[in-house]
Amino acid sequence: MGWLPEILSDIPTRRNKKAGQVGILAFETAKTMSRLISLYKSLSDEEIIRLTKDVVKSEGVAFLNSRDEEFLLSLACAEKLEDLDRAAAAISRLGKKCSDSNLDRFDLVYMELKLGIVDFGKSDYGSRMTERKVQKMEKLVSATSSLHAALDALAEMEISERKVKEWKKGRMQLSNSNFDHFNQKIENHEGGPLTLGGLGLALRYANVILLAEKYLDSAASIGRYERESLYQMLTENLKALVRTKLSKNMKCKEDDALLADGWRGAMAEIMGWLAPMAHNTVRWQMERNVEKMKFDSKPGVLLLQTLHFSDKEKTEAAVAEVQGDPQCILMMHLPGSPEIPSNK
Repeated sequence: MGWLPEILSDIPTRRNKKAGQVGILAFETAKTMSRLISLYKSLSDEEIIRLTKDVVKSEGVAFLNSRDEEFLLSLACAEKLEDLDRAAAAISRLGKKCSDSNLDRFDLVYMELKLGIVDFGKSDYGSRMTERKVQKMEKLVSATSSLHAALDALAEMEISERKVKEWKKGRMQLSNSNFDHFNQKIENHEGGPLTLGGLGLALRYANVILLAEKYLDSAASIGRYERESLYQMLTENLKALVRTKLSKNMKCKEDDALLADGWRGAMAEIMGWLAPMAHNTVRWQMERNVEKMKFDSKPGVLLLQTLHFSDKEKTEAAVAEVQGDPQCILMMHLPGSPEIPSNK
């Protein structure tokens, strides 16, 4: 562990009256820094061009969310402001632990900035000085991230050593751990009563789409358990749509290669824009998991790139189309497979 002192020497510290250094707050400080760096980079010319030329014009966003680019850009702006508010709140908490009176009143300064009392024209965004500060922050974040990883590794080593000692003493016991899986609800924006986010279905539908993508791309046969699991993930309304779609396509036979190939092409086209929306939904959740110590300063996924604002009817139609393709029909009607549940 001779390298730990070198890492520790790079961790940002601030002398104050109450404590000699940041200490354990270094991790929260680095996390806040990474959030600010991410926001800063997301406002670069390159990212703004990508947002206006690619993101808001992408097929999935345009079809499922909105074709109103001005509205989509307003959503992006609102999300950035909320991210900035969270970063400012964290800075305010840290500032109150400092002896610098200016930092202790950071929340008031930030409020004046938002109210327009402070002239934004005096800011030096993009200047060489700002770039140097960002680079310095990135180095500090990197050093703190290395320390966090080292401490995690050390903790794992201590646990392993303790288990070995217990085993040597004959006191090693097997224990079962229960893991609670939960879906963190997408929040911060109201998606509306007819959107997946407003109905709390965004993450559920994302998982359905990703599972369908996995099965449709798989060359291996899919078992009964997987078929039933996928079907049970569907909402009642979506189950009805899938049943209707499947019943219309029952004439599709396994040896009808021409029709099957045409359908596969159509499904590939739909999944080409539907799957990225699902992946972005899961990624957005992971990036904002408050329990995760995250030091990534790259610009993240915007909520408008997810299924949160997606129209429920359009999304369900697309999912039903994918579920009703020939491969899914064969998957759900192989000899010995369960019948499609009927409406109750």
